[in-house]
Amino acid sequence: MNVFVSSPSDVYEEREILDGVVRDINNTWMDALGIMLKTKKWETNVPSKITNQDPTDIIIEEIGEYDIHIGIMWSRFGSPTNEYESGTEQEFRTALNYYKEYKKPLIKFYFSKREFRLETQEEIEQFSQVKNFENEIKNIGIIKYYQSIEEFRYMLFMELSICIKEEFIKSKGD
Repeated sequence: MNVFVSSPSDVYEEREILDGVVRDINNTWMDALGIMLKTKKWETNVPSKITNQDPTDIIIEEIGEYDIHIGIMWSRFGSPTNEYESGTEQEFRTALNYYKEYKKPLIKFYFSKREFRLETQEEIEQFSQVKNFENEIKNIGIIKYYQSIEEFRYMLFMELSICIKEEFIKSKGD
């Protein structure tokens, strides 16, 4: 199962944690269930190229299909694309449109509640966009909140383990 992670730059640590959680889940469940997770990230799955295309369009094109979309936000909304206020928003909306049409990928969105300080007008505007986005999507039922990196790691491990278990049960029913 391919897991795509979408986020702005301020949650670098969480993106790294995702790799570790995927490795731990594979070590825990792969032999028993025969299902393996693979992380798909722009850093590791998108080649550098010179083009006139928007970078997020390239990411979406190169990542291709995936089974699980993990979105993460904290204090930054990200950089605008040609069509959206941020690449993370564009990636989320693309995943949501696919889900509405094909019932996949499974979408999870995590919002950090860790403390931070807003010191510049740009930081205030970024956080305002995060809050607006959060309020817009909260009724979809995909949002989880975490207070610490440890809590994020635990939640991610549990959620992805459930995804693997459900995929195993579904594959046995086919």
